Amino acid sequence: MNLAWKRLTVYLRLTVIVAVVGAIGLVLFQNRNYRVRFWFFGLADETKEINVVWLIVSTATMTRLIWSILAFCSKMWRDLREVRKQEAQRRVDEDFKRRETELAQREARLNQNVIPGTVASVDAEQIPL
Repeated sequence: MNLAWKRLTVYLRLTVIVAVVGAIGLVLFQNRNYRVRFWFFGLADETKEINVVWLIVSTATMTRLIWSILAFCSKMWRDLREVRKQEAQRRVDEDFKRRETELAQREARLNQNVIPGTVASVDAEQIPL
């Protein structure tokens, strides 16, 4: 059943891609004879006509380029946040290890100062960490 489901999804995706490419091709084909005098990038001579297909293609290309740049920036921003979180976690871990070392040293000094067999030695052994 799993293989049949994967096969179905692959063919559905392929069908959607072919339909979208066909629709884009149809739009470009239907607009091949239209011309405009306006060009948003600015022409020196406004009497010169431009094919609408070039306008459509340039708009689509710029849209795709801007989408890629925004996606890249979004991913970079997410990675920067992750690096900051990891750096903060590393600092917390280092602080924890430093405190753990200090506590072990303090406990060792307490154990050295206590004389075995006295009341203080029994109390020192019962000190919670």
